Amino acid sequence: MTAAFSRRTWLSAINVIEEHRYFSQAELTKFIIELGTEVRQAVRDESVAGVKRLNDLRVFIDDNPDYLTDDGPIAGVVIEKALSFIRRPSEATGWTEPPPPTASQSRLLHLLNQDGYAVRDGALIPALPADLGLPVVQTELFTLLDRHHFLTPKSHLEQAIENHARGNWSSANGQLRNFLEGLLDEIAVRIDPNAADIRPGHDRRTHLSLGSRPFLSTELGEWSVDGKNFVNGLMKRLHPAGAHPGLSDEEDSTFRLHIVLLTGHLLLARFDRGAS
Repeated sequence: MTAAFSRRTWLSAINVIEEHRYFSQAELTKFIIELGTEVRQAVRDESVAGVKRLNDLRVFIDDNPDYLTDDGPIAGVVIEKALSFIRRPSEATGWTEPPPPTASQSRLLHLLNQDGYAVRDGALIPALPADLGLPVVQTELFTLLDRHHFLTPKSHLEQAIENHARGNWSSANGQLRNFLEGLLDEIAVRIDPNAADIRPGHDRRTHLSLGSRPFLSTELGEWSVDGKNFVNGLMKRLHPAGAHPGLSDEEDSTFRLHIVLLTGHLLLARFDRGAS
């Protein structure tokens, strides 16, 4: 089964449930029972603290990510429960406004955006085609980064994802560009050690388009001498205002994250095939 949500997302959802002040032990027991017999048997009873019982739930989902409840995949059900605790503007009255999301709630909403979902009136709405499989793409991307020891690009991507989850859009954007630039620079040197003497950035990317088996394809429009190509266009889109771009917003930063995840996965899968 293809994962609909990343591990970070469902873990964040359990954090939201954990911090909800009015979610009693009895309500937690009811929720656990509704998740299914196997879950109920894996989670300790009300004789232990709620936080320990939620840790049991974390362990169960980690060990059984494809577990199906009566209402669908367990991660999705847990996320729906967490979203029910986030008050929406539509719940406001003429006298009061709903409180702003807590840090944990905001993090969950941002992580859902990373996975390709928006929240409308408390319901999850796919913001991108489901067959893109963004959580799987992200997992495979980190697997390839580890496999080939691209440690510096991996660090930039981790920081980008964490900053996005915290709502630090400008910082996330900068790390995304650093990731993609650094990845292509390192790929150039891995393919041809002599590329270490070539200036990082544009010149190394040009080097990747040369030779009998170029890494960046001119036929596919990935690179060209006139600068009118996909990679150049993407770099400009990731850094549209020069060295110190202005503040971004959530929609723009999420778009950048998604396109970098997909592009990075494409490039690393290509490198992996050539290295095997």
